[in-house]
Amino acid sequence: MVKLGQKPFLCILRAIVDRLSFHCLKIGCLYLLELDHPPHIPRTMLRGPGKVRAGSLDDLNQLAMCGASKYHQFLKRFRSGDHCVVAQVGADIIGYEWFSIRPCHIAEPFKYRITVPRDCVYAYDAFILPEYRGSGVWLRFKSHLSALMEELGRRRVLTYVEQGNELSLASHFRLGFKPVKLVFVSNIWA
Repeated sequence: MVKLGQKPFLCILRAIVDRLSFHCLKIGCLYLLELDHPPHIPRTMLRGPGKVRAGSLDDLNQLAMCGASKYHQFLKRFRSGDHCVVAQVGADIIGYEWFSIRPCHIAEPFKYRITVPRDCVYAYDAFILPEYRGSGVWLRFKSHLSALMEELGRRRVLTYVEQGNELSLASHFRLGFKPVKLVFVSNIWA
């Protein structure tokens, strides 16, 4: 089991390799996690600023600004049929998460292939602006996912969390996700 609060050796090694290889070599360790039922978030926990709703192509420019200029990547996701959920405060998007039901997904930045079974939704690339983290937005994303799963007829959720992201691991474990696989990954590019 993961011991929270300890910096895993692989995280330290990854930081060293990033600096020495000028980010041309990526190494990591991924925890593949599964929730064997749709997320259930009690109403009392559905708090947080703004509103959470399905994202659309109309949100593309704001999503790209929120997501480190990923305009073309997000456009490709919409075109391939992936689902997006956004958190919005006023006119500004403060966070997003993506969901896929395609049979496979390539996990960035490692180019790791994840097979998505027919009864699953693959949840990926969740991002919330730092000043809104811990405000309940992530739980509202999971509540949105539950409604989406009912609409799509899916009953399980797959995701991955990188080793070293203790906050995300703890949040997933509290929600009932279980580790199903530990994967060591690397990717080299020029």
